[in-house]
Amino acid sequence: MAFSARARRARHSAAFRKAKIQARDFLADPDRLRGLVDEAISKAERYRHGPLRDIWQSLNTTFRLIKSYANGDYRVIPWESMLLLVAAVVYLLMPLDLIPDFIVGLGFLDDVALFGWVLKSVSTDLDAFTTWEAAGRPSGKETTAADVPGAGSDG
Repeated sequence: MAFSARARRARHSAAFRKAKIQARDFLADPDRLRGLVDEAISKAERYRHGPLRDIWQSLNTTFRLIKSYANGDYRVIPWESMLLLVAAVVYLLMPLDLIPDFIVGLGFLDDVALFGWVLKSVSTDLDAFTTWEAAGRPSGKETTAADVPGAGSDG
């Protein structure tokens, strides 16, 4: 099956729908979001020279972006882009997704395909983040809670 077909199947899967729901919960809790990234980094390190090799640099950029977002340092990113990035990380951590991770040689194909699709979808936002990092991390707090669906409202 071609890479793009795997990505299409993964992003339309029940597992990715579940990951997007969980991503909303993580985005609402900075401590849990930082914990998610720490867990993802730990898992990714184990597969750095294997199935995650081709996306390693972008994966690390994603982890840094999510941590900066959780810390409140970088908020100049559309909500949908953050949701996709966090959902992709949640999906990466799911042992039983479209292709279960324990299936040697195949288990990460859907994870890598989905992550590749997400990276392509949010490439402009990732580029803006790396530019922000390279510029010495000036204030990136232009997004407020009012910009985040379901946040900052009492009812």
